[in-house]
Amino acid sequence: ILIIGAGPAGLMCAIKSAQRGFNVTIIDHNEKIGKKLFITGKGRCNISNISDLNVYKKKVITNYSFVEDSLKLFTPNDVISFFEENNCPLKIERGNRIFPKSDKSSDIIKTFEKLIKKLNINLILNESVLKFNLKNNKIIDIITNKNIYSSFDYIVIATGGKSYPKTGSDGSMYNIIKQLGHDIIKPVPSLVGIEVKSFSNISSTEQINISKTLIENVKLKCKSKNFIFEELGDIQIFNKELDGPLIIKLSSLINRMNLNELSIYIDFKPALSIEQLKNRIDRELSINNNLTYYNLFCKLLPKSIVPLFIKSLKINGSDKIIKSNFKQINNNMVINSFIKSIKSFEIKISKFLGFDRAIVTSGGVNFLEINKHNFQSKIINNLYFCGEVLDYDAQTGGYNLQLALATGNYVGSKIV
Repeated sequence: ILIIGAGPAGLMCAIKSAQRGFNVTIIDHNEKIGKKLFITGKGRCNISNISDLNVYKKKVITNYSFVEDSLKLFTPNDVISFFEENNCPLKIERGNRIFPKSDKSSDIIKTFEKLIKKLNINLILNESVLKFNLKNNKIIDIITNKNIYSSFDYIVIATGGKSYPKTGSDGSMYNIIKQLGHDIIKPVPSLVGIEVKSFSNISSTEQINISKTLIENVKLKCKSKNFIFEELGDIQIFNKELDGPLIIKLSSLINRMNLNELSIYIDFKPALSIEQLKNRIDRELSINNNLTYYNLFCKLLPKSIVPLFIKSLKINGSDKIIKSNFKQINNNMVINSFIKSIKSFEIKISKFLGFDRAIVTSGGVNFLEINKHNFQSKIINNLYFCGEVLDYDAQTGGYNLQLALATGNYVGSKIV
């Protein structure tokens, strides 16, 4: 068996195949295995999620029905057993996320390296597959930038998607797969931040300078005619970029939609009603009746985003607020507009930030051309696929790595 790709899916496939008695070779164009795995979870490696299949069914965005059997065969508990039996203890953290106890992704990679040696798996690095020669719907030659290989009975493509291309996950195999006759569902970035087209009442051409700011406990709503997403959580704003957990999650749901038809609305104070905000402002002005709009806004919002609201309201932030009683505040158009903006600040989306910032790829080899029961190609008799090169993707939290491991194990278990 030749496995192309030394990421988690390819490595798991190699180990399972070798355990079944196959002579296994892995080939990868990087200089070491698990290069993308090394940076996942900010270097801590969120290797899986201990949640049950009902949760996975909700968290897998695309083609859950095709990957369900692989998840049943190699569960999150199996992942824990696999690593702990190979002297890599794991732990479970908030959100059922599984990490190595050491908080080092390198320990996950070392486990794979030990098993490669133990099982006598042949590892070829710094070599790129360029082309396949076919005969009678079978691959007979694998042509690389250095060699021609003709001795393999089965080929597994596990080359991942296009996210973080500097780690080698650059989508370079897509065109080669197309040449074999396979359809590729257009790859798009997923679990990624967005570039803002315009903020509320601010021209799209206007320069926006905001230092990187994490804003916790906001309510984000995104909607179009046929779609609505609403959830509490954290966002990050940096100039004209929106990122953070809520945005990352949202991106996986809207990456196939027409972004021009979508609007995002942020409630910066979801725990307070409009009336409560008015009372809060009234108290602030009772304490200090010499406040400027800028000073007042800073008491309610992170200082770094206050200029955004001042631009949106088209006011001079240094103007003082004249206040004699609550009724006057109630009739102050600027204050009322400010409160409305706090509760529903509209943002238009320009585009996603790109594959170099995306955690995963949405899209890949069309499952309609794959045998669901073993992930064998329906077009090329001795070809199999596993991992992110296939058209599936899930939300953040360890689900995507679990899918990579499970689909790799699935092919390694089923290949004949």
